Amino acid sequence: MKIGYVGPFEDKAASSNHYWSAVGTSQDELLGFIKNIDNYDPAGLWAAYDNDISVVSRFDVDSLLQRIANLVDPSLITEPNLWYPSMLYTYRVQGEEPSYPGPVLMVEPGDNLNLNFENNIRIGDLSDEQNQQASLISNSTYGESAGDGLGASNTANYHLHGSHTNPTGFGDNVLSRYTTGQSWTTEIELPEDHGQGSYWYHPHYHPSVNQMVYGGMSGPFQVGDPLSKVKGFEDVPRNMAILKTMDLGVDPETGQAQLTGFDSLGTVNNRMTMVSVNGEYQPIADAGQGGWQSITLSNQTNKGFYNLSLKHTGKDGKESDLPLYIYGEDGHQFPQIRAASAGSIGTAGTPLPTGYVQAEDLLELAPGKRFDVLFYLPDGKTELTSTYSFEEDDIKYSIANGGSYPDLSSQNTGFGTSTGAGALAYFNVVDGTDNPSKESLDEIVEQSNSLADVQNILPTTRQSDYDPEKIPSVNLFSKDSYGNDEWVPIRNRQFNWSINTLVGPPS
Repeated sequence: MKIGYVGPFEDKAASSNHYWSAVGTSQDELLGFIKNIDNYDPAGLWAAYDNDISVVSRFDVDSLLQRIANLVDPSLITEPNLWYPSMLYTYRVQGEEPSYPGPVLMVEPGDNLNLNFENNIRIGDLSDEQNQQASLISNSTYGESAGDGLGASNTANYHLHGSHTNPTGFGDNVLSRYTTGQSWTTEIELPEDHGQGSYWYHPHYHPSVNQMVYGGMSGPFQVGDPLSKVKGFEDVPRNMAILKTMDLGVDPETGQAQLTGFDSLGTVNNRMTMVSVNGEYQPIADAGQGGWQSITLSNQTNKGFYNLSLKHTGKDGKESDLPLYIYGEDGHQFPQIRAASAGSIGTAGTPLPTGYVQAEDLLELAPGKRFDVLFYLPDGKTELTSTYSFEEDDIKYSIANGGSYPDLSSQNTGFGTSTGAGALAYFNVVDGTDNPSKESLDEIVEQSNSLADVQNILPTTRQSDYDPEKIPSVNLFSKDSYGNDEWVPIRNRQFNWSINTLVGPPS
């Protein structure tokens, strides 16, 4: 229905009747209706769109109230409708407007940070008591990017993704829970030897983490200043690209664009899925006269893989991929800058891979992934693209990460099952330099590497021995003079995963 289903029984989607809410089978006659393309009218659905660029939540308050009444007294409503909301979430600094993504937080290793929160997530005009009761109602909106049958749609906490800090009590405690009307303070204590680089924060209460991150609730977190230690690049302009996905539908009554979720799709696989960069759709950045730049790339989505590159078009119309150089990854600085290349690449169109190549100047960003990158921006237009296939020596290769995606570039627009909506973002440079050769850029990077001030970290290095002015380097595979491993694990962990399980006392 979210993509314009108008076939038989289209009005039964929210029914909790045992027949309509049961798991279907491959022999079910309803599957035939759903698979019939003639039963879809997306054009009719989108004909109601009013062209407003804002996006709204769908609260589905009537169904929620039915389920709350059933929760309080099951005899009042024996078969309440299923609840199908799709909710936008944001952080707001007190006294300022909400932001999407959340505000940038910048700290230094050794800092203690107190974050004061108020949970003001409210559903329509419901009272505090009703909002708190709503935390116990399952959100049945389809797809892993929405509720998918889990509860706690307005219950949150705070998690500093990738950090090494206190995980209990009022620290970075993913088991804590705060619902509508509650306040709390999260205390983050960063050790002196904490990794320096790019992190991000978001709620991590299960089962609501997916829908909250997908619905907008995340933000960038920077520890230290790694670029200041990269010789020759200390003062280059700094850029940030926060990638988030948003599935869109339209409210047929109001004509407003509306957040939604797609069952079993859940990936960036059609034009109805927007990828925002720093909260904007296909933003254009004025990069002045260009030259060397730094950019932090952060994938703040719960499901969506990107293979990022920078495709440049000069004033002469000549196209090329810009060289990318990584100096940090997932919150840790590299002791040496290295050229970017993609990971696993197999040939397309065959059941099993028949070839392998390493794609240069391509960065694979899985959910939660961050890279700190240097690149040279020449005169002309440069687009941030996501590429999932390419050709080399007349062989087509596909990049084997999770999901099925179209290329997101200006070369892949239009309508169809494998077309995208264009590039992710753009840089414009006016009166800049011509595109330098890769060899000349490699020489500059090598010169910087030769000047890097690196501190080799050993198992015997104490926290107090760390030099904050140097780049730490750890070789986990190093051996001593007798050929024994210098780094030996001191403990093991076992992880167990479950779903549809609430954490906490029975009350």
